[in-house]
Amino acid sequence: MLKTTFSFLFFMLSSHAYASNNMKIEWHMLIRHDRATIKELQSATHQKMHLIRNEINIDLNMKNIEITGFIVPLEFDGIKIKEFLFVPFAGACIHTPPLPPNQMILVSLDKTINYIDLNKAVTISGVIQTELNIMNVSYDDGFTDASIGYKIIGAKIKEII
Repeated sequence: MLKTTFSFLFFMLSSHAYASNNMKIEWHMLIRHDRATIKELQSATHQKMHLIRNEINIDLNMKNIEITGFIVPLEFDGIKIKEFLFVPFAGACIHTPPLPPNQMILVSLDKTINYIDLNKAVTISGVIQTELNIMNVSYDDGFTDASIGYKIIGAKIKEII
């Protein structure tokens, strides 16, 4: 009986471990918590130096992640969204100044999605890249350049209800 119970538990735990290979992260994990060392700064490329300065967590580069937040559409056709900023709270990108680069993710989709309620949280998953993107973004109160520290191409979206 004990052996059967152990085998069942092992099966359940191992099948759960393979159910999702995404690392679930929260927004605070996008902020670099350590400080760059002198050696790291001396050998940094211009792009890496900018990422260090804006406290991007470069340890997340090319990791398969899952994170919950809110969509701010950038590219859409009618009611179809193709590209968006992903932010930690609803309405984060409608006024200047923009959020810091480590609190915005530029997301490009393989397929368009129907426009959804921007006040509803969604979970996205995909491979995150620590890639600095500077975009001129239109806000309710004007235009400004926004530095975006992360990018996910081909993200999968799950709406939270």
